[in-house]
Amino acid sequence: MLKGPRSGRVYRKPYTKKATYTASAPGEPPARRTGNLRMHWNGQVKSKNAPDGGAIVVAELESQEPYAASLENGTSKMAPRPFVEKIKEDAAPEIQKIYSESYK
Repeated sequence: MLKGPRSGRVYRKPYTKKATYTASAPGEPPARRTGNLRMHWNGQVKSKNAPDGGAIVVAELESQEPYAASLENGTSKMAPRPFVEKIKEDAAPEIQKIYSESYK
């Protein structure tokens, strides 16, 4: 999801003379420039008792990059570059498989 070609404007990479990258266009997932958004995620699993005596388990995953929310939601100067829902959609089958296996 956070890799591959994009179709936005072409920029010169900061602190280089010739290297360039293609930014994402509005509505596309963010383009990779440094790779930090892809690499810096933190997850945790929380559980609580369900009313029926079972357990409710919730897995959370969030980016540690401060600009992740600005990319996802956009700003007053930039249209959104949504990526969170697509990551969830892509991961859902594997997550369902893991949680449906019996625990011993």
